[in-house]
Amino acid sequence: MQIYTVHTKLQSPFLALEKEKMERTTFLREGFCWTAMLFTVLWACWHRMWRHGAMLAAGLLLLNLVVEAMGVVAPTRVLVILGALFVVGFEGNNWRREELEKKKYVLTTVVAAENRDTAIFRYLKNIAEDTPNDNQSTVA
Repeated sequence: MQIYTVHTKLQSPFLALEKEKMERTTFLREGFCWTAMLFTVLWACWHRMWRHGAMLAAGLLLLNLVVEAMGVVAPTRVLVILGALFVVGFEGNNWRREELEKKKYVLTTVVAAENRDTAIFRYLKNIAEDTPNDNQSTVA
């Protein structure tokens, strides 16, 4: 079972049509992000995190230059770079959450599901249960 955080972009309430609301909703999985580890700079640019992408490129280049200047043997150099990439993998989704907050997204809810599609289904099901139907009449 995986945990997903659901983030929705704030907008004027009178513009909140259901289709537009779902287009402004993002699901982020908790935990390690393999794509952030394997494709660091490309991953950051794909998610429009330009500042993070530039910092990752500069940081990895600087780390490589420092380790090389210290005269560290190749196997140890590889371990140091892999360690840095693992840090990126562990922090990747947290960085995305920070960027979403800057773009006026708010944490809507947390959903537990087997995969992303099931998380979306459960989220939509909970929204449908929370909204009253037009056919229901209120008793005074």
